[in-house]
Amino acid sequence: MNNIYLDYAKKMVRMVFGLFLCGFAIVLSIQANLGLSPWDVFHYGIAQQIGTTIGRVNIVAGFFIVIVDAIMKEKIGVGTITNMFLIGTFMDLIMSWNIIPAPENIVIRICMVLACLVLVSFGVYFYISNGLGGGPRDSFMLVLLHRTKLKVYSARILIEGTVFVIGYLLGGPVGIGTVIAVVCSGPIMDIVFRFLKFDVSSLKHESLKDTFENLRKG
Repeated sequence: MNNIYLDYAKKMVRMVFGLFLCGFAIVLSIQANLGLSPWDVFHYGIAQQIGTTIGRVNIVAGFFIVIVDAIMKEKIGVGTITNMFLIGTFMDLIMSWNIIPAPENIVIRICMVLACLVLVSFGVYFYISNGLGGGPRDSFMLVLLHRTKLKVYSARILIEGTVFVIGYLLGGPVGIGTVIAVVCSGPIMDIVFRFLKFDVSSLKHESLKDTFENLRKG
């Protein structure tokens, strides 16, 4: 196999693994039953309004955010499109397996929320570090990072605080887990990225056109 195809195959494996981690982490947060993370308060609120699954709303919301990212001239890559479809699909699939219990112990439930934030941070690293394009929501975070002097944690708090308010108004479940996610998601992601020596703001992504051109030449 040509080296470039092998390289892209490895990137795709890392990407799918990272997206699975993100989907698993979100279900972990849902099962903790302490209130959903900000984006999922938003997704759940819409799902309740229109009568569908939270995973499907995740996919549709991702589609519209991709449009915004494109308007803001953020590169749309293979990773962006893959993220848009797979996280919601993985969420619905994992929930259908019924493999994550919903414990009664409050300490365990809080630990599940914190574990969700850590797993999401590692998941984002695995798929976004390939340079094939950030997911719709993370690309929007990159829009802020590239156009402002905000740190990762500040950008996430700003974005997730906004969708939290909208989701709450739509009837999404809010609780202590939501507050933990709003306050801690940015700092935890920043800590994980520092631990992995990963500078997301300096990452150069390939667009869909770049990737297809590289594969064609390879």
